[in-house]
Amino acid sequence: MRTQINFLLAGLLAALPLLVQADSPSVGDALPPVHLRTAEGVVFDLSQAVAEQAAVVVFYRGGWCPFCTRHLMELGRVEAELRELGFQILAVSPDRPAKIRETMKRTAGEGPGSPAVITLLSDSTLAAAEALGIAFQVEADLVQ
Repeated sequence: MRTQINFLLAGLLAALPLLVQADSPSVGDALPPVHLRTAEGVVFDLSQAVAEQAAVVVFYRGGWCPFCTRHLMELGRVEAELRELGFQILAVSPDRPAKIRETMKRTAGEGPGSPAVITLLSDSTLAAAEALGIAFQVEADLVQ
């Protein structure tokens, strides 16, 4: 199990330089103030949550994406071990809180790897993605 976590973390760290924009926070920088919403619509202060407990923060496309759902399920499989190591898992998507609730209900019966055991958060305004420098706009010719 520890090998899976190390592999997961190594993969995330390897991809980080490819995903982060030049004006993004760097390792060691304070997390910019970011407010998200829980599945219940309650305001969630990401900066405060990360200050209180180490976190694995994952941005995913949404509950509609089968690849993202599978990724969350795989994180769910190592969730207990991550918690034992002192981490919380926070998964952020542009889905609205109602869609997050649907994702949680739809995947609740899928066992210990269910995304329902991970804290799913809404960034429907993309404020967090922009503050962290991972939001981008697809060029018009590519959209065409």
